[in-house]
This record gives sequence, C-alpha cells and structure tokens, in this order.
Amino acid sequence: MKERAIMLLRTFGILLSARDMDLIDLLCDDVEEQIKNFCNVSQIPKGLINSAADNVCGAFIRRKLLTGELEGVNADEAAVKSYTAGDISVTFEDSINTAAQRFGRLADKLESSGKDRWVCFRRLRW
Repeated sequence: MKERAIMLLRTFGILLSARDMDLIDLLCDDVEEQIKNFCNVSQIPKGLINSAADNVCGAFIRRKLLTGELEGVNADEAAVKSYTAGDISVTFEDSINTAAQRFGRLADKLESSGKDRWVCFRRLRW
C-alpha cells in the first residue's frame, strides 16, 4: 500500500522528503486501521489495497494543503476569472480555478475513493 501511495503522489508531481515518508507511514497505519475496524478483519483484503493507497494520498495532500507545505501551491493565490483585450473578452469557469482548490478537490476524491467497496469485505461481529 505504501509503495502504491508513493508512486501515485509522484505521478501528481509531488516531491517527497524523508519527513514526508514518516507522515506517509503514519497515514498508512491510520487507513489500515480504519479499514480493518470497518471490515472486522485482521488484514486488509487484497481488493482494497488500491482504495487504501488512494485514501493515504488524499489524506497526505489534505494535510500538506492545510499546513501550507505543498510546494507549488499557494492557498492565497487569486484566480483570473476573466480577461479582456480590445474587443475580445474571455471568461473562465468560476467554480475551481486556483491550484489549492484543485488539489483540495483531488484530496476529497482520493480520501473517499473506494469506501463504497469496503462493505463488500465487511464481516459480521458477534
């Protein structure tokens, strides 16, 4: 799971330091515990490994955004909503324009990725 999460973060262009690896270890443990508690199993089922890696990536991006440590992303950055030059005017989509907003939305999607499949692996508690 950890290796998959690291590969996925690198595909997003996120450079990882030794300190980030420690955070990823903690997040892997957290996500693993959540899945095992929800499914009432002692190991993560193979069918949920990708989901767990996505959840780790989403939690990592969210923490980095909230602490302002995600390089290349400025939470205070203002997005251009329209541009006019002479007779031509261009208006961009208003909903999500800044890098911080896009990474926030990505974190939301990754953190909730596959949670609907957790039920398939759930065991009853007696």
